[in-house]
Amino acid sequence: MEELTRQGELTLARELAKYEADKAREDAKAAAIEREFQANERERELLRQEREHVREERRAQRDREIMNTPLEGKSSNSKFFWKSEKADVVRRRRARETIASQDGPSTTREDHPSTTNWLSDDE
Repeated sequence: MEELTRQGELTLARELAKYEADKAREDAKAAAIEREFQANERERELLRQEREHVREERRAQRDREIMNTPLEGKSSNSKFFWKSEKADVVRRRRARETIASQDGPSTTREDHPSTTNWLSDDE
């Protein structure tokens, strides 16, 4: 009877050790997966920031090109077009500055590029 009790205790101890080893392995796997997930999230965020930076640089370069376009020697229609383009650059810049200062979307309709009045004569 003592032998059966001892065998049962040994079997139980082996099963418990196996369970703890399996649990430790699973915990290590979960931690590795979590670290990989966090690394992927950081990489995605860095890529998003890089894309945003490139987009801002392209926008700034385009705005500089528009603002530096000379109007001398252009037809009246061309002058009107380029004046409108330059006014839009200024409006977009003001809108971005407003958004940046408020840390939220602009509520001023005239700041929004979709509300630009292309046919306005007051430019």
